[in-house]
Amino acid sequence: MLEEMQTTLQLYPQESLPETIRISAATIRGTREYQEDSMRYLGTPQGVLGVVCDGMGGKTKGGLASACAMETLLEYYQEEPKPLKDPRRFYEQAVSLMDRKVARLKDEEGNYLDSGTTVVSVMIEENQMHFMSVGDSKIYLIRENCIYALTREHNYKLLLDESLRESAITYEEYERELAKGDALISYLGMNGIKVMDINFQPLMLEDGDVIILCSDGLYKALTEEQIVNIVEACQEEFTETAGIIVQTILNYVPHALDNTSVLCFKYIEAKEMNRTEKGGNNNESSEM
Repeated sequence: MLEEMQTTLQLYPQESLPETIRISAATIRGTREYQEDSMRYLGTPQGVLGVVCDGMGGKTKGGLASACAMETLLEYYQEEPKPLKDPRRFYEQAVSLMDRKVARLKDEEGNYLDSGTTVVSVMIEENQMHFMSVGDSKIYLIRENCIYALTREHNYKLLLDESLRESAITYEEYERELAKGDALISYLGMNGIKVMDINFQPLMLEDGDVIILCSDGLYKALTEEQIVNIVEACQEEFTETAGIIVQTILNYVPHALDNTSVLCFKYIEAKEMNRTEKGGNNNESSEM
């Protein structure tokens, strides 16, 4: 069984990537019959865009939905002039486009599919990061061994929590409804997104920051502390980070494993580098 669930590395070398970005990615099918996650990144000299989509298992052809959403976002990004003038507006328009395309997916007979997928994405240009989320996949920032969830889980529990804070329901009502808490209230394919997370201002990255995009298979299997410990242990070999994360899940949670995809970025602050010209004065240097 473990052999069937082994890590599949999803590394896509690009001709041009920012020298400030390191990447690590891996995915596993788990014990599910199908792999319904889709994951990719696209690099340019100006920056990088990463995306993870998790097709909904309770819907029809979740894998087709996640692939459709991912490819739509990547194509839309490639069409836009770089650097983007308004990343927030780009993500808002991309979400609307992905939602419509997933909602219009058809089967072989031409019938509309009842399909859906979550999506998380980050866009990094220089030291500025923008992010977007619809559904319950997550984006984490790890900075100085502290982990921060940048996105919310767009599920029924989110509504229950808000209602409880506003005293719209009693605690007894909250507890009765909590069993349905994992049900998504927002996902691509609804043909009208109800909830999304997009940052208003760019997140300014610092040297050594690690950003993790993941489907829910990660945070339902490992604690945030375990994730931080793995990232810390991989400081010298960052490209191994995602593979070790999913291998840890295979080792410790061998039964009823969900599809799990992990896409990691590490920001390395650009530094001035001195170069001595061949045959020149040792005191002379130039910026690279």
